[in-house]
Amino acid sequence: MKKRLAHKGLIKLIGLIKPMKLMGLMGLVGFMGHSQDVQGQTVVSFNVPTSMCAGSTRTVTFGYTRTHNVVIGEEGSTLGHSERIFLPDGVPCGAMGCSYRSPVTFTAFEPGATITSVEDIKYLRVNMEHSWIGDLYIGVTCPNGQKASLLKYGGNGSSNCLSTIPASHRGWASGENVTVGTFLGAAHDGENSSYQCDSNALDNEPGVGWNYCWSNNTTSNYSYAHSSASDDGIIYRYGHTVSSGSEAIIDSSNVAAKTNFYHPDQNFSSLIGCPLNGDWYIEVLDGWSGDNGYIFEWELSLDAELIPQDTCIADSFLVTGYGVTMVNDSTFIISAPQNLTHDTTVYYHYHISSSCGNDIDSTVALTFHPNYINETVAEAVENDLPVVFGGINFYSSTDTSFLRTSIYGCDSGIHYTLTVYPNHRYWYTRAVCDNELPFEWYGYTFTRPDTVTLTLHDIHGADSVLMLELMVNPSYFVHIDTTICDNHPFVVGTTSLNETGIHTVTLTTSEQCDSVIEVSMTALPHHEILLYDTVCKVDGYTLNDTTYNQTGTYQFPYTNSWGCDSIITLHLLVLGEDLKAEIKAIPLLVTPLQPDVRFYDCSHLNVSRRWIINDNYYSDQNFTYTYPVDADSLPVRLIAYDTEGCTDTAIVTILIDRSTMFTPNVFTPNESTNNTWQPGMNDILTMEIWIYSRNGQLVSHLEGIDAKWDGTKDGKPCPQGAYVYTLMYRSVAMPEKQQKTKGTILLLR
Repeated sequence: MKKRLAHKGLIKLIGLIKPMKLMGLMGLVGFMGHSQDVQGQTVVSFNVPTSMCAGSTRTVTFGYTRTHNVVIGEEGSTLGHSERIFLPDGVPCGAMGCSYRSPVTFTAFEPGATITSVEDIKYLRVNMEHSWIGDLYIGVTCPNGQKASLLKYGGNGSSNCLSTIPASHRGWASGENVTVGTFLGAAHDGENSSYQCDSNALDNEPGVGWNYCWSNNTTSNYSYAHSSASDDGIIYRYGHTVSSGSEAIIDSSNVAAKTNFYHPDQNFSSLIGCPLNGDWYIEVLDGWSGDNGYIFEWELSLDAELIPQDTCIADSFLVTGYGVTMVNDSTFIISAPQNLTHDTTVYYHYHISSSCGNDIDSTVALTFHPNYINETVAEAVENDLPVVFGGINFYSSTDTSFLRTSIYGCDSGIHYTLTVYPNHRYWYTRAVCDNELPFEWYGYTFTRPDTVTLTLHDIHGADSVLMLELMVNPSYFVHIDTTICDNHPFVVGTTSLNETGIHTVTLTTSEQCDSVIEVSMTALPHHEILLYDTVCKVDGYTLNDTTYNQTGTYQFPYTNSWGCDSIITLHLLVLGEDLKAEIKAIPLLVTPLQPDVRFYDCSHLNVSRRWIINDNYYSDQNFTYTYPVDADSLPVRLIAYDTEGCTDTAIVTILIDRSTMFTPNVFTPNESTNNTWQPGMNDILTMEIWIYSRNGQLVSHLEGIDAKWDGTKDGKPCPQGAYVYTLMYRSVAMPEKQQKTKGTILLLR
């Protein structure tokens, strides 16, 4: 059926596998009545609700598939559906081989109808993801074998499937390429090299497909993608990428807005003369090892004027009755009443109208069934248990619901509330002090430790038994003789005592009885000594083997002759604290060709200075010194003086560097000369090299200053191309510093 839509000039034929006809669905789906004809069309099934529960909703949809309540089939046409297809990484897999092929069959056109103009093809859309656009060739083939290339293979590598790509469809135009590693869609960037044909293997899972539309059409107001290099809209030109995280992705086409469409690599004029009826298929080939992807669906959109117009069109649908809401022109929702006390039957009218006037009408009775809730409340005492309700034994209080389903499938329930009053048995333990006797409890008098049992009755008739075990705890008097230092109090409970004499403290025992502690105490004295002094920072002040060189207050604990902890407090004033000797030397590392060093006195708060170099003295603030060429290092000392005569010293050591490092960028392993790659160097102590492929795979790891690479990995020759190296080394002049350099090696064969 060709249902009338807002876009009357466009019919979409979508597919990834051979589609099946909708004719013949009658009998596979439950329906009422018999199939009815609208000229050129058939009501295949009529399956609408006849029974609903209160508060529920049902959706009625007119359409083409088994998921619709009213299914309309059309004569002589086929439809397809999308399917997820795995694109292996350049290896043949099973019956599919190297080629992903997906046919869709058209039969609804006039016999002998053909493509007569590129305007007959609106666009061809592919929804897919792949992590390297340069790996792929994509083309379309019509029933008589004519082809058009959508995406040319752009890589310069190879795979087991490269030979299946036509030579005329390989290689992008020089200077107009995006990077071959640019993504198509939100790809999952990974692959399982051990299971290249298994889409269920770890790291072979799919990403998210994006839409890409190719077209030459000039009549449908498409907006074609533009680039800074060219305005031809070819998908692999510069300027067509967007960023997603750290990846660059070819921008998708917006089918609804008709924007960002792309021109195919080969103009659709190559499809002029193609028969419309028959098998059309899309083909995808992966020509470069390294990445895989997925295609989720494809669509060929043709001009609707090509479709025969000699049949009537079902152009409107209507459902009338209680609680009907229209969602769109072919979908309706029926809402049942929320609260019902009995079955209620109403009638619904279903109407399909056509452009020929032969409308279809059907009236269906729909019965709404209520949901029931029963409330039951009960009480019991513990000695009446168990209580039986609904076939269930209850041994305690409960507030529960039983869900039941009526014969019509509607939820019903029983809410049962049971309160159980227990027989209580209480065991009490109580402790009192000996000075609290006698003790009264529910009319019974205790004069000593004892256990008593009483029986009581509550208002619900349940028995309660009370038992009390009474314990009697004693109180105490304690005398203590002690000697302390007066700065370390003797603590009794929360009371601190630090004076000579007799002290009395009352405490509560762990049994909460008052007890008396008597303390006879002698307090010995401790000492505190104060010292004051002034020194230069460089000299410092030494007290008890500790030297202090900052202004401040310092304390030194000691034990006096009484054995009591005492303390010495030093108040120290340090002169020259802010004096700071500082040397600036340019450069810090000299070479035999440039041995001169310029020294600068950058000290803070000094009034004079003394430089010491090779037992020679200098007083200038700044001066130039020539480095001895036979030395490996030279210490330079600067002594700064302030107004109080205090000093500070700075030392800098000048080094000479005789090391050199040279890394060649091209070598040819297959030639008699220049057949290994080896850095040239001088005065280098250690060297370590890592070499990687363009995919970041480690190819070789070398160590030692004589290391060289012969262009192999694990003894096998590496392919021609660019490789990246990382070189770490230490020089004679600076053995403690590891230096690093990176670069690119071009291996030519």
